[in-house]
Amino acid sequence: MRPVAGSVASGLRVFRTVGKFRQSSDQGGRGMQELTADLLAKLDEDLRKVCSSKMFAEQALLPVTLRCSVEYVGDVAEEIVRHGGRVRHQFTLLGAVSGWVPYGAIPDLAAREYVTGLEMDHQFTLA
Repeated sequence: MRPVAGSVASGLRVFRTVGKFRQSSDQGGRGMQELTADLLAKLDEDLRKVCSSKMFAEQALLPVTLRCSVEYVGDVAEEIVRHGGRVRHQFTLLGAVSGWVPYGAIPDLAAREYVTGLEMDHQFTLA
């Protein structure tokens, strides 16, 4: 990851720009890194809503399908597992991997150049 590029004050929160991420200091430097506009563009509408809600713990597993070039399907599956997730299906001919992805890993996975899109695999409701 690249070094801190700058800081921006926003209300009571202070954001540090780290590479393509903005990390909020309102949780003592912990918490999910905020996605920049270019990374948010890779997320479908449902996943953008989930990420903006900030209602999940970083280790919470979400049903996500990641799209990539066909030659990177194995790499994407390895990344999901490396982050503590579980791969459900690998669609090599379609260039997609579905699985249970940790909420906190979404920014890192979206930042991968070979990942072209992330979408909620199916809808769920919180009780």
